[in-house]
Amino acid sequence: MKKLAPVLARFVFSLIGLGFFPGLSARAQVPAEFTNLYQVMEADLTNFEATLDAGWNGTKTNCQFASVLLPATDGGEGAAATNPNYLKNAVLPFLAGLTNLGIRTVKFSIDFPTLYQPYYNSSSGLNNPAGYTNMLDFFTNLVGVLRQQGLKIIIPTQNVFPIEQPAISNYYSSLTFAQYTNGRSEMIQLIAGVLKPDYLMMQSEPITEVDNLAGGNPALANDLNDPVTDTNMLMGFLNDLQKAGLRNTNVLIGAGMGTWQPDFDTYVTNFVNLPIDILDVHVYPINTTTNSDVVQDFLGRILTMADAAHSHGMKVGMGECWLQKEYNDELANPPSQLVFQGRNTYSFWSPLDEEFLLCMVKVGYYKQFEFIDPFWTDYYFAYLDYTNEQTAISGLSPNTAAGVLNSNENAAVYMALGVGAVTNTGLAFQEYSQANPPLLRLTQPNQGILDLTWTPVADHYVVEQSYNLRAPIWTSLTVPSRTLGADYSATVETTNNVEYFRLRLP
Repeated sequence: MKKLAPVLARFVFSLIGLGFFPGLSARAQVPAEFTNLYQVMEADLTNFEATLDAGWNGTKTNCQFASVLLPATDGGEGAAATNPNYLKNAVLPFLAGLTNLGIRTVKFSIDFPTLYQPYYNSSSGLNNPAGYTNMLDFFTNLVGVLRQQGLKIIIPTQNVFPIEQPAISNYYSSLTFAQYTNGRSEMIQLIAGVLKPDYLMMQSEPITEVDNLAGGNPALANDLNDPVTDTNMLMGFLNDLQKAGLRNTNVLIGAGMGTWQPDFDTYVTNFVNLPIDILDVHVYPINTTTNSDVVQDFLGRILTMADAAHSHGMKVGMGECWLQKEYNDELANPPSQLVFQGRNTYSFWSPLDEEFLLCMVKVGYYKQFEFIDPFWTDYYFAYLDYTNEQTAISGLSPNTAAGVLNSNENAAVYMALGVGAVTNTGLAFQEYSQANPPLLRLTQPNQGILDLTWTPVADHYVVEQSYNLRAPIWTSLTVPSRTLGADYSATVETTNNVEYFRLRLP
């Protein structure tokens, strides 16, 4: 079926919808230390988008464009265990920022042992005995707020990152394999039975779960670092859900992996043969490299996972994604995740972040994803200026510098939320995720000149003009190449005639 965007009429002195559009404002200059990395990632994104545009016909599907409710993850990394006002003061302002951008599906993680009562009874537990009750109340109240607002909910559960809560490694060290998996299973049942999300992911990054255990319990990490053992653990979780009568509900159960997962093909094959409802895809590195004559195409693997899920009658979702600013030579020996988080904070990345989100939106439509769920949603509201931050981090180690940047970014986010500020990246995701036909915008930057702009999601649309609204044939306009992260645009001269413009999907 052909789809038409709204038609715009042009008069010599007419002006419609003068406003601010993502991609049209001034961009920060890329500093010298990141110029090469920027160019490498730009090339990877450009190549992947060309693949998407060649395969996708431009038709929009029912993909949900979700976003992570960052401060809610693990109750603010444990903050809710001791702070009964955490929901009101930290989470709800962030939620309001997301919903103001039109987000109707949110995700937050509840990782083991955040809602596992024996953890709070241990020497490592937070605020015993009230910690568990406070955490459960926090998540119960949060779900209540989300449901009152008509929002859909995605909850993944894996294990807590020691980098976020260092004492958790001591608790991991106390567990046998059976204690660990039984505890994970109990938490999964609690989330399914009490919180009742729309989607529950039992595991989303097997290698990350292993890495989180390695510092505190290397034997447990080694046991789990096997595709058969890992798949059997998930099968055990499914059996326990079945026994508890929690598979016959409206909660869709899933599991998945990042596109960087070692033994990728084996894990994908094992997971799509599990009796789960949805395969979860995570995307961070976008590099295309060759190791030992084997090509690793982390963006191409998104399509591989989607096709594998659909071939087994399974839904597919993207539970996390963001552009990881990683050099090719860092893949074998990467810096800490904290360093990557610090890199993210700079505003000069915004065009790349916007282009990455555009690619993920196109993937969602092309491969009929249930949802696309960007992770670092604080960059919808604030970035840091690279030059301004250099004095604060000069002479610091990479991890310490990243900690300073992340702290400054968090402060900037809540300042932005307080005044309703939104970045180009936030505006871009808002624009890209619109379900309606693309809007053709008309502005007049100078006398005698009109600019037409429209979303880059409409890659397959053509822009046409005519002097007669009912003309059987319209004339196509020449469209210049689009700048990375920018909208499409075309410039025309004004005339004394009435003219009409439209976007059309052939």
